Amino acid sequence: MIYRPEANVGGVDFLLASPYGVTFKCQLKSRAFVQWNKYGAKGLYMVFPGKGEHGARDWYLVPHDELFQLLKSKHGHAPMWTHPNHGEHWHCTVSKDLAEKLERYSIQNEKKWHFKQYFNHELKSEMFNIDSKADWEKCCAIGYSIDGYALLPDDAGLEIMRSLYDRYKKDDPDYIFELTSLRLIFFFKLRMCYHAGTITESDWEFFNKIMRSIMSQLPE
Repeated sequence: MIYRPEANVGGVDFLLASPYGVTFKCQLKSRAFVQWNKYGAKGLYMVFPGKGEHGARDWYLVPHDELFQLLKSKHGHAPMWTHPNHGEHWHCTVSKDLAEKLERYSIQNEKKWHFKQYFNHELKSEMFNIDSKADWEKCCAIGYSIDGYALLPDDAGLEIMRSLYDRYKKDDPDYIFELTSLRLIFFFKLRMCYHAGTITESDWEFFNKIMRSIMSQLPE
């Protein structure tokens, strides 16, 4: 992380690099805060704490523009929403209702791992016979049915998964991936998209491709 509070260039307080190669341009606040004229349409992420004691509260990493739309849907009618100088803006502490809506953006979100885990011999071909875009929840559930973080050593797990992912993308016909490797690639790609905060058409295609590869190694 690079922190330069005195700079604040283009609304960026610091850059945050994830272990998946994604760099976030971040603005640090003491509460949920949006201001379109200053931070809108710049690809910024707002970082702010929820309620609770110091050292025990949730922290959030939220795309500004998504937070803006969320707060506007609730507070856009309020007289204070539009300011003569600041334009459309709002700031508030994280209420229980807002915390529920921001759960997926919580840095300490443990619930994202509440997916049923499967051993390889428990998998069935029909589990992967889905379209990732049309059945996104099912795609996540089966992709997270293996936990790459728990399965691989802490000091080398990400490097192993990235290496497998890069090799798979090369479409080398002479390299045969075993089932566990394919599942780790699937898991790793899901984590990449989570940290990127977006899913592209090429990502949907990748998920469909990796599921077909896994299906090819499962009994009919």
